[in-house]
Amino acid sequence: MRTKPLIAGLLLAATPACMATYRVSPTQYVPEKSPARMVVQDKAGLLYVLEQPVIVGENLTGIQAGTPDTISLPVSRVEAATVRKKSPARTALLVGTMAVIAGAVAIETARGGHGESCKLLWDQLDIPGKDSDCAPLP
Repeated sequence: MRTKPLIAGLLLAATPACMATYRVSPTQYVPEKSPARMVVQDKAGLLYVLEQPVIVGENLTGIQAGTPDTISLPVSRVEAATVRKKSPARTALLVGTMAVIAGAVAIETARGGHGESCKLLWDQLDIPGKDSDCAPLP
C-alpha cells in the first residue's frame, strides 16, 4: 500500500520540527550537558561549528565540523553560543497536528471519499458535485 511510504516521508520531513535552537553560556552548558555540536560566534563576528566542545581552563575547545582541525577560543572572546536540542512543545504540536490529519484522512476514507456524479439542471453538463442545483444521473 502507498500509505506507509507517505507516512515515512512525512515523519522524515517533520523531524526537524521537534528541534529548537537555544542560546547558551558555554562555561555553564558544556560541562553540564556535553553537547555533540555547538555553533559559536566570536567577538569579531566569525562563526565556528564545534563538535564535542569542552572547556579547558579558560578556553572553549572543539573539533571544527567537517575537518580534523581542533579550535580553541578564549571564553572571553565568545559573543554567542547556540545548541540544537529537542523541544517538547514543538514535538507535542507536531504529534497533535499529525493526529488531526490522520483522523481527517480516516474519516474521509470511511465515508467513501467521493460524491455521486450529477447533471446541473441549468446547463445539462455532467460535473461531479458541482453546486447544489444537481439532479442525480438516471
